Amino acid sequence: MDLSYFLKDPLGDGGQWEMAKELINKYGIIPKSVMPDTYHSKSSSGMNKFLTEQLKNDFVTIRNLGLTTQIVENMMTKVFNYLVGFLGKPPVNFDYVFKLNNTVTTWTNMTPTKFLEKTGFNADDWITIMHDPRKKYPYYKMYEVNYLGNVKDQHVRWLNLPIKRIKELSKISIDSNLPVWFGCDVGAEYDKESGIHAKNIINQEMFMDTNLHLSKEERLNMYLSLPTHAMVIMGYHEENITDSLSNSVPTIKRWKIENSWGKNSGSEGYLLMTDDWFSDYVFEVIIHKSKLSKFEKKILLSESIVVPIYDPLGTLSY
Repeated sequence: MDLSYFLKDPLGDGGQWEMAKELINKYGIIPKSVMPDTYHSKSSSGMNKFLTEQLKNDFVTIRNLGLTTQIVENMMTKVFNYLVGFLGKPPVNFDYVFKLNNTVTTWTNMTPTKFLEKTGFNADDWITIMHDPRKKYPYYKMYEVNYLGNVKDQHVRWLNLPIKRIKELSKISIDSNLPVWFGCDVGAEYDKESGIHAKNIINQEMFMDTNLHLSKEERLNMYLSLPTHAMVIMGYHEENITDSLSNSVPTIKRWKIENSWGKNSGSEGYLLMTDDWFSDYVFEVIIHKSKLSKFEKKILLSESIVVPIYDPLGTLSY
């Protein structure tokens, strides 16, 4: 089953934070002004189709001739050269000029790793927190997807927490002026024109005579609802709600989202999700380790439970 999964989709256009993190740690980073977008980086379908065909051809070659280090190195060299043709070659050295507090500064003779060091950014400080409500994967444990990774001996790992705790961590992060990257089922119960994600925004029961009642766990088990897109939570709207004891309780009603689909999407590129939509369709967030509790930080050091690549959450390489 693992093999059929790879043959069906050996190359995806997305990925996970851990994948980006490992590339950052290994190769460093460069500013966009130094290596601008190309046609294929902004419209990658043709490039992906070409590379998928090449990978499948290479698989047949390996199956017929056997797996050797030299064969793999030759194939990877070809893929690298293709990517340089599609995307350009990353610079080895560059100068970076920027303006900060009305002062123009120049960083000279930068390399990608030197530039990363200059920024002071530590990719290892950010952790994937998952909401997987399935009973076979208990909360407060570490998981990883078998085979899923883009650097040798590194895998996509996450800490599984209840959705209530994920919302708490998201709020704490925003209050600390930290961004919250999140993965969700972006097309579920969504109005494209307004950019609003809300439960029952389209009343299917009224017009289609249907009764869709599956829980988040059941939808996940049936591959009906999966993480399909990543965005950034920018803020939240909180109101005081009176509880059964007549206490005024601050309650988040909706969350503001920044998307990457351009200004024609939602309101100038910004979307909105209600809090109950968050509960049902958000699967993961990236949180700075400093915001975790001592107990949660301790769990990060534990051994991961391995999830099969064909599991619904094995699709995390979106």
